[in-house]
Amino acid sequence: MPLDLYDQVYKRFYQRSYRYAEDWDLLEMTQLVHDLVRNLYRIQTKRLISKDDIDDALNTAHNLCNLEISYGGFGTIFSKRLIRALEEEDFEIKVPKYKMSSWLENEDHWGTLYVLTAKSRPGQCKLGVTQGNLEERISKYQYRHHYSVELYFSRTDIPTPFRHEEAITKQFLAHKNSNNADGRSNEWFFLDPKLLKKEIQKIEIKTNASTQD
Repeated sequence: MPLDLYDQVYKRFYQRSYRYAEDWDLLEMTQLVHDLVRNLYRIQTKRLISKDDIDDALNTAHNLCNLEISYGGFGTIFSKRLIRALEEEDFEIKVPKYKMSSWLENEDHWGTLYVLTAKSRPGQCKLGVTQGNLEERISKYQYRHHYSVELYFSRTDIPTPFRHEEAITKQFLAHKNSNNADGRSNEWFFLDPKLLKKEIQKIEIKTNASTQD
């Protein structure tokens, strides 16, 4: 049976680093495998994965294996399974539907980043992203989770919004509410919402020099 690189490799690294959010070595490993798996996923949606693509992935996988071994103390070296699956070209990548948008995001994608608060979640705030109607998104969230939220801040002119959401989440990973199911209730943090607002406001919009007067 093919090895699912998303669920059986990337998610294992993610869960390991999630438990120890302040350990930057674990976060580095998670980022490496995330980029490896996402790159292969993006390629396979456009064309067949080539031998060169596999070789590039194997190079990263071997580096990842060295990091795991050097770190020490792991009962299982996840990257060994990854290397074997790549060498045998016996793998698949089953990205969940709620992650597809971010994993396939192109440079010309624009959207909204927003911050929510809730009286039922004192001391917390939520980071969210959407490429659709924000009011509709909030309404659906309240219907799904059965409690009211308030919009604290939003910005609609964000390029590659899913990547920026991911970057901000990593920055504040140590403050994330670990009681939330991964990816489902999204990013609630034990933070002052002003901090998330500040990070969103810092995002720069790059324009082509040819469009400048």
